[in-house]
Amino acid sequence: MNNTAVTLQTSKKILIFLYVICIFVFLFMSLFFLHIKSEYFRKSLDARLASALSYNGVVRASYEAIDGDPLAKIDLLGLSVRPPENAAGKSKWFFTSNRATLSLHPLSHIFSYLTRSGIPAELNFYASRLVIDGETSEIGVISNKLSVDYGPEEGQALARYDTSFDIASGYIKTAQASPVTIRGAADIKNSLHGLKGFAAAQNVALTIPGREAGSRLTYNCAGAGLDFGYDAEKKIFSMYSSEVRLDTCSVNIAKIVHGFLSGTLGVELRASGLNTADIFRAFPVSKLLVMSESAEIALEYAGNSEDLRGGSLAVRLCFTRARLLEYNTEENRVFSDVGAGDFVTSLGLTPELVARAETVEALISLRGRELTVESLKIQAPDYTFKASATADYNDRLDGRFTLCIPRRILKNNTLKADFSGMEKGLKIYGRIMGDLYNPLIIYDMDGAAIIKITEGVMYDKIRNIFKK
Repeated sequence: MNNTAVTLQTSKKILIFLYVICIFVFLFMSLFFLHIKSEYFRKSLDARLASALSYNGVVRASYEAIDGDPLAKIDLLGLSVRPPENAAGKSKWFFTSNRATLSLHPLSHIFSYLTRSGIPAELNFYASRLVIDGETSEIGVISNKLSVDYGPEEGQALARYDTSFDIASGYIKTAQASPVTIRGAADIKNSLHGLKGFAAAQNVALTIPGREAGSRLTYNCAGAGLDFGYDAEKKIFSMYSSEVRLDTCSVNIAKIVHGFLSGTLGVELRASGLNTADIFRAFPVSKLLVMSESAEIALEYAGNSEDLRGGSLAVRLCFTRARLLEYNTEENRVFSDVGAGDFVTSLGLTPELVARAETVEALISLRGRELTVESLKIQAPDYTFKASATADYNDRLDGRFTLCIPRRILKNNTLKADFSGMEKGLKIYGRIMGDLYNPLIIYDMDGAAIIKITEGVMYDKIRNIFKK
């Protein structure tokens, strides 16, 4: 009996202790939730959010008012996001939303809040707009999810996010069933410490206005999967992608790294199936253009975004089914066939034959502010062209070239010169002068060719003198 009584007394003490603990927990949670619902907490939250959104390293954000219940959802009214005032680049942009809603639901996720791990939230935007250089895009947010894990150090947290949205403007539009998705994670320690993520757009239509009135560059089927990262301490942005699709073109971005403070820039990419004809018709960059339905490009660059000419560059180009066109608005010859000079034309190589280049290969490098075309080869049905040239820091060109014309073309020359003895055709040498934007070609005639061409002409002149 004594043992039974002792056991009952012990059980009562344990129950009373548990009741007291439960009362303290209840009082603590009640005070905690009352504190969350208090005006003091709302003002404190307002001040903390305003401080967090004013971080100058990446973006500068602000809002007009805060509303809602922290135990359910918080509304930020009149949200505006802009680049920092000292941001590099000439492009001006800003993002606005009439209302941004942050849904927390701490009561339904009380254990996540108590353990400070995987705290879930949903962030949705309403009536959102993205304006870049005066052009407005409407954004419809489909879903937004955010979760936060707090670290052992005060102020440190790991935020994970997942968002999906569609976008529509005059220049970009996502397919209805294929929105843009972004997934990522950010390390936050008092402010943004690091950011890594992935963005994908499987089906997007792009329209880019061209340089000339009415011209544009259009991709009806575009898509990309991009991995990106941002180091907030060093302010370095990095991005790479296994494939970016632009209709028939496929681009592999091995890396794009840009330091916002130092201006350092590193780019490595490969492109295949590029239609340069569409690009150059929208953006004619020089008087001589290589139009190709399928070009391959390999590019590596290391330098500074504020002084691109001071970096190092290596480019390999290969144009197939190519055509050489001349862009010259001064003489009203927009995208006309490239000629080969009066002398070569008189030998039968007409602009039509010259323009049909077929295959163009080039190797270009940039070192010490000098841009060098180490090799340029045009393998056309009716001629072969090989050249190399260097452009100094003032863009002045200095180079040499060799033009080989087969005998079957020379038979049609208007000078009526006899090239029957030249089985390998005519080889003409020359110099490349002028500048990058207006290259000039000067022919140095082959000695044997000059004799063959002029001997008949000189004979006729002498005969005419004696006739007189």
